[in-house]
Amino acid sequence: MPTKFGPKVGEDTATNAILRKLAILVPLYYLFYYIIALIVSAAFGTAIDGKEPFDFVAFNPGLGGRDAAVWTSYFLMLLVNAALVYFVGRSTKMSFDYVLTLAFIHFILSMLVMLSFPVNWVYWVTAILGNGGAAVIAELSCYYLRDMRSIKVEHE
Repeated sequence: MPTKFGPKVGEDTATNAILRKLAILVPLYYLFYYIIALIVSAAFGTAIDGKEPFDFVAFNPGLGGRDAAVWTSYFLMLLVNAALVYFVGRSTKMSFDYVLTLAFIHFILSMLVMLSFPVNWVYWVTAILGNGGAAVIAELSCYYLRDMRSIKVEHE
């Protein structure tokens, strides 16, 4: 059913479809992030306090220990984020938006959990380049692995 000003209800860009997908993506994002953080923290032999996904204070892989575990968890989660958007978002047009929305939600929650604003340059470089890369990977994977496969090419 077309709406007066927007896309047809049921399309990938309809508000209810976007909110439904975000309601699935956000919990999955943090579920996978905690799993990754627990595995990486155990691999690095660091103590686990539950703030690993939100910790931008201890965020320097060159220092080793907890800093390296937190940074590695974040980097791996960026790759998983692209896969989540591919499997749940399922929209080439919206994949960039889904990745950046998850990044924004995570940024706000991180500031609330850590009760500070990130001033670590390693965090900002990783966040900007990593989320940009995750958005590109998600968009290209949706385009090439989903959209282009549905195009039938007739050969004579």
